[in-house]
Amino acid sequence: MIVYISVKEISPDDIPPFGDLLQDINETDLDLLLQSLGGDIDKAEKIVYMCREKAKSFRVIIPESAKSAATLIALAADSIVMGYISELGPIDPRVVITTPDGQVIYRPAQSFLDALETIKDEVKKW
Repeated sequence: MIVYISVKEISPDDIPPFGDLLQDINETDLDLLLQSLGGDIDKAEKIVYMCREKAKSFRVIIPESAKSAATLIALAADSIVMGYISELGPIDPRVVITTPDGQVIYRPAQSFLDALETIKDEVKKW
């Protein structure tokens, strides 16, 4: 069993230590106890590929919550184990924006798609 409890977002910094945890696993059943509010979807995908590469079967155990990118990790498992307080979250891809003053903010990707549709509708009216 690997325990992955993230108090911050899933990030590139998580990949090397996660790889270290998987190093001695070869063609065995892998349980991943997962608790996370989400984070970088590309790194979540990397974690799934790493687990799939090393394990014969892959099960995710969610004691409380797996949101956003963590939900995708759970959905990529062969099975998910949840209790009555466990929850998966919405899959809400976000776009990272750096403001002119250097602040990093996140906006839902869907808001950009909605804005594009609004612009297209307005252009059609002209």
